[in-house]
Order: sequence, then structure tokens, then C-alpha cells
Amino acid sequence: MTITKYPIDANLNILPPRTFTDAEWAALSDARKTALAPDGGLALRDGYDPGAPSYSPNTHTLAKGRTVTADAVTITYTLTAKPLADVHAAYKAMLNTDAENVRLKYITDGVGQAMTYQEKQAQATAVLATTEAEANAMTAQERTALYPTLAASVGIEASTLWACAQLVMARYEAFADLSNVIETTRLTGIKAIDDATTVDGARQAYEAVTWTV
Repeated sequence: MTITKYPIDANLNILPPRTFTDAEWAALSDARKTALAPDGGLALRDGYDPGAPSYSPNTHTLAKGRTVTADAVTITYTLTAKPLADVHAAYKAMLNTDAENVRLKYITDGVGQAMTYQEKQAQATAVLATTEAEANAMTAQERTALYPTLAASVGIEASTLWACAQLVMARYEAFADLSNVIETTRLTGIKAIDDATTVDGARQAYEAVTWTV
């Protein structure tokens, strides 16, 4: 086992703790246990740390301090509630992140990928505005020139340009349904958080959000 003591100078400034083994501590005289000559006569105090209380950094800040008495140095912890506006902002940011994580179960992340989805959907719409025969009669060079992003799927995701366009639109429509559920859940949660008049109320509003997709 080891024993930790906090050296304290004449002005009650607390210095970094020193650790002794049982044998080292037992070998010190009582006088040296309260004033160690190698430390320039620094007094030593027992250290007590009750441990930090559980708390959410979204709702409170935690300050750590020390109280010095004749016998000990006690570590203290003080919780301070954050302003309600800050709590609202924190939980809304968490909710927005949660919503994005749900979306990413169904789509690939990235700004560039989002642009690719948009381009492919627009090109699929354009292809389906023609006829299947016209679309599939195009050469590889022609479809690449007119529908470059969608054409990349031919032979990989489906065998023809028309089939690729149908696949893209089916995926788009399926995600539109999911997106409606996700966005409704997100906005309902945001409103509940904004309507909360206490820190605990904001936390409860966030925790009450349930994602069903």
C-alpha cells in the first residue's frame, strides 16, 4: 500500500502530492510527518477525495477545488447549472446528430456523395421522361455524355440505363418515406426541447425521443 500526503507551504499553497510506501511512512518520526526537512519544512496533510458526483455536461459545469484544514486537504466538487439557453442548444445539437446517424443507416455519408445522389436522381428522372426503348438504344458514349452519373451504374447495379433509372427512383421513393419519419421525429423533439422551461425538462424532452426507423 501507499500513503499520499499533500505538502503545504507557509502560505497554505498546496503543492503536488507525495506518495510514501508504508515502510517509508513508518520510518518517519512524528515531527517529520508534519514537516519534512527535504521539502524545506513543508507541512504534510492527509488527502481526501470523495470523488466527482455524477452529472451531465449538457446541463452542468463541474469545478474542482481543495479545502485545507489543520489536519487534511479535502478535494471539493461544485456543480453549477448551465443557462437554460445553453442546455437547449446542447440537447438540440445532440438530437440533430442522432437524426443524422439514423439517416446514415440508409445512405452513405459525405457532401460529395450527397451531390452524387442528387445528380443521379435528377438524371434518372430525365431518363424516365423518355421511353425504355430510347434509353436503352443509346451507346455507352451517348449515355455517358447525357447522364454521366447514372451511366456509371449500368452493368453494375442493373443491366440497362432504363433499369438503373428505375432502381434509383425506387430507392429515392423508399428513402423519402424514411426521411419523413426521421424529420418528423427530429422536429417534434426540437420543439419539445425548446418548450422546456427547466434544465431537467430539456433533458427529459431529449430522452423521450424515440427513433422508429
